[in-house]
Amino acid sequence: MPWVLSARSDDALTDQIDRVTAVSPAPLDAGFTLATARARFAHRAVLLAGADGVREVARGVASPGPLAFLFTGQGAQRIGMGRELAAAYPVFADAFDEVLSAFDPAVRSVVWGSDAEALAETGIAQPALFAIEVALARLLASWGVRPDFVAGHSVGEIAAAHVAGVLSLADAGTLVAARGRLMQALPRGGAMVAIEASEADVRAALIDGADLAAVNGPRSVVVSGAEDAVLEVASRFGKSKRLTVSHAFHSHLMDPMLAEFREVVAELSFAQPEIPVIAAGDVTSPEYWVRHVRATVRFADALGSLREAGVTTFAEIGPDAVLAGLVDDPAAAVTAVLRRDRPEPVAVLEALGRLHVAGSTVDWSAWFAGSGARVTDLPTYPFQHRRFWPSAPGHPLLGPAVDLTDGGVVRTSVLTTATQPWLADHAVHGTPVLPGTAFAELALAAGVDLGVDELTIESPVDLTADRTLQVRLSPAADGTREFTVSSRAEGSDDPWVQHATGRLVPEIAVPEDFGAAAGATAAATTAVAATTAVSGPTRPDTWPPAGAEPLDLTGLTDRLAADGLGYGPAFPGPTAAWRRDHEVFAEVALAEPQRPDAGAYGLHPALFDATLRLVSLLDPALAGSVPFSWHGIALHATGAAALRVRLTPADGGLRITATDPAGTPVVSVERLVLRRPGAAKTSQPLLRLDWTPVSPQAIQTDVLTVTGDLTDVPRSLREVTTHALTELQEALTHGRTLVVVIPTGDPVAAAAGGLVRAAQAEHPGRFTLVETDGSLDPAVAADEPVLKIENGRLFAARLARVTAPP
Repeated sequence: MPWVLSARSDDALTDQIDRVTAVSPAPLDAGFTLATARARFAHRAVLLAGADGVREVARGVASPGPLAFLFTGQGAQRIGMGRELAAAYPVFADAFDEVLSAFDPAVRSVVWGSDAEALAETGIAQPALFAIEVALARLLASWGVRPDFVAGHSVGEIAAAHVAGVLSLADAGTLVAARGRLMQALPRGGAMVAIEASEADVRAALIDGADLAAVNGPRSVVVSGAEDAVLEVASRFGKSKRLTVSHAFHSHLMDPMLAEFREVVAELSFAQPEIPVIAAGDVTSPEYWVRHVRATVRFADALGSLREAGVTTFAEIGPDAVLAGLVDDPAAAVTAVLRRDRPEPVAVLEALGRLHVAGSTVDWSAWFAGSGARVTDLPTYPFQHRRFWPSAPGHPLLGPAVDLTDGGVVRTSVLTTATQPWLADHAVHGTPVLPGTAFAELALAAGVDLGVDELTIESPVDLTADRTLQVRLSPAADGTREFTVSSRAEGSDDPWVQHATGRLVPEIAVPEDFGAAAGATAAATTAVAATTAVSGPTRPDTWPPAGAEPLDLTGLTDRLAADGLGYGPAFPGPTAAWRRDHEVFAEVALAEPQRPDAGAYGLHPALFDATLRLVSLLDPALAGSVPFSWHGIALHATGAAALRVRLTPADGGLRITATDPAGTPVVSVERLVLRRPGAAKTSQPLLRLDWTPVSPQAIQTDVLTVTGDLTDVPRSLREVTTHALTELQEALTHGRTLVVVIPTGDPVAAAAGGLVRAAQAEHPGRFTLVETDGSLDPAVAADEPVLKIENGRLFAARLARVTAPP
C-alpha cells in the first residue's frame, strides 16, 4: 500500500514518517488517510507498506513541471508482460484486451506463453509492445497522471501518436499490425550493432551496406544493414554490442516493404495532436510514417527538445527500463513505469511515488477507489517548534519576536507613514488605512512555515496618525496558532483595539492547478521547433490563457475612486487583464520605488492588493468592497515583484491563484469574502431566540432521523456526523430536499443538527431541521428551516428583541 506523506521542511517530513511508522497502523486505511485527508506540501515522501514492513521508495522536494511520456521501442518485450497488472487493475486488463482484439490472437498467447524467441519475432513484438504501452497510458490516466508531451522510440512513437490523439485506436492498430507483418515477411538477415561513439565519428566510418539506424545519445549510436558491412563499421570502434534481432531495422533492407506499407498508411486518418508530440517530422503526414520505417531514430534529438521545452519529469511507458537511462539530465526526475526485475504492481507504485514526489499530479483517491479503505486516526502534523529572539532579522511591518511564558509569541512595531510612506497611498473614503492584504502578510510573516486557515478583519487600522501595532500568536493543543492584530495610538495608554483575528495551521493544500510555468513552455517550444518537430498544441496553461478576451482597463482607477477606494502611485493597478467565462486573469507589478523592498516581504501588500482591483468584473455587487474574511492562504514563494493572477468565484467570495511571470506558484487563497466598508457602528438591539407556534404540515420529502449512542459518545459522534454529512451531500448531488429530525437533549444528534444549519446557510431552502421530544409525529411548516416539537405542538425559531434584562 502506498503511504503518501509531506511536510513544509525536511525535518518535519522525517518526524512525520517516524510518527506514522511508529504506530503500525493498518496499511490500507493508513494509506487512504494519508493520501486523501492530508494537505500536500513541497517536501514529500512515498512509502510502500506490505507484509515485509514499510520501505521508502521516493523522497524529495516537489518542483512541478511538464511531464513527458517516453514510449519504449522494440527489444524491451518480455514474456508475461502485463499479466500481473491485468490481475491487479481492471482498467489495465480492459485496455489490454481491447488493444489486443485488433491483432492476431497469437499475440496474446505468445506474450503470456513461454517462448521468448517467438516473442522476439517482430510480427509479434510490435503489436505486443503497442498493446502494453497503450494499456499503461490508460492506467496512469485513470489515476490522474497525464503527459504534457509525448515521444517514442521507433514503434513506441506509434503508441505516443495514439495517446496524443493523432491516430484512433483502430487506425493505430492497423498501422502497427501492417508494419510488423511486412517487416516479418522480409528475408531474415542483416545485423544491428550498438556502438559507443559520437554520431559524427560513426557517420564518417559508414560504408556501403551500413546505415545509421538510431542516435540515442551523445555517444550511443546504432548501425544497421548488411551483416558484413555493419560488422566492418563496428570493428573500427572500441566498444560495441551486436543486438539480437531478426531483421536489420531502420536500414535499406526495409526498402522492399515500403510500397505496400504506403498503401496501408494512405487509408488511415490522422488528426492534429491533443498533446504535443516530439518527433523528427509531421506526425499527421502519412508519408512520415512510411519514412519512419527506414529513417534514423533520432531519440537524442527528441530528448534535447523536451529539455528545451522545459520538461522536468520523464516517465518511460513500456515493459522495462530502456529509455529512462538515456535521459542525461541530473536535475530531471526520471522513472520507468515497469521493470523486468520487479513485480509489476510494485513497479507501478514506485513509479507513481516518484512522479508524485517530483510534483506531477497523481489522483491517489482514484487509486484507492473501490478498496474499502476508511479514514483512520493517525499522528498529526509534526509542528517544528522554533524560538524567536529580538536579534532575529526584522520585517518592515513587524518588530522583533518575543516568546511568552505560555508558549505564545508577540511582535510589536510602529506603523507610520513617515518610515513607510507607501501606506499613505491606500485610502478608503479618503482615510488612509492599512490594506486588507497587509493583514494577510502580517499573519504569514508572524507564523513562519504556517498557512492561514482563516483570518477575519474586524475593523480597519486608521493611519492618519502613527499607531503601535501588536501581533500575537497563541499556541493551541493541535499544533495550530491563534492570531490577533491589535493597535493603539503611538505613545498612549489607550486600550488596545482589536482589528483582526485568525488561525494559522501547518497544512494548507497546494492547489492542483499550480502546475508548470504558465506560458514558459510555449516560448521554449518555439525555440526548439527549428531542430525537432513539436507536433500539437503548447501547454494548456499558456499565457494569456487560451480563449481569454482582453479587457480595457482605461479609467479603472477613477471608477475605483468613485466607489470610495483611493490608490496612489505606490498602489498601481493591473497592467493587463483578460476575461474567460467566469474567470478573470491579470498581470500586476509593484511600482518601481517599491521593487527593491519586495524581498523583505513574503508578498508585498501593495502587490497583493493589486490582484483585487478587478473583483467587480466577477460580481458587480463587489464594486467598492474590501477584504473581510480570508480562508486558506498559502504562500509558495517569497519576494515576488510581479504576478500573473487568476480570479474565480468561490462560495460567495472569490478564489485567487498567482504565479510569478515564469510560472512559479507564489500565493493561493481558497476563498476571500469581501464587503463594503461600513460607517461607524451604531448600537444594535440585543436579540434572543424565541419559539413561535405554527401549523404542522405533513412531510412530503425524504426524512433522515438521527440519534446518538450515549454509551460511547466519541465513536457515536464520528459515525453520526459522517452519516449526516454523507446524506446532506447526496441530497445536494441529486437535487433533493431533506428533513433531518433529531431528539431533544441528544448531544450527539445535536452535532448533526449543527451540520444541517451550516448546510442551510450555504444552500437555503434545501434542508429543514426538526428537533422533537417525541410528543408529535415529525412535521414541517411552510418556509420554516428550523422547527421544534414540544408537548404535542410545533414551533418555528424566531429572533425576538430583548426589551428588559432577564
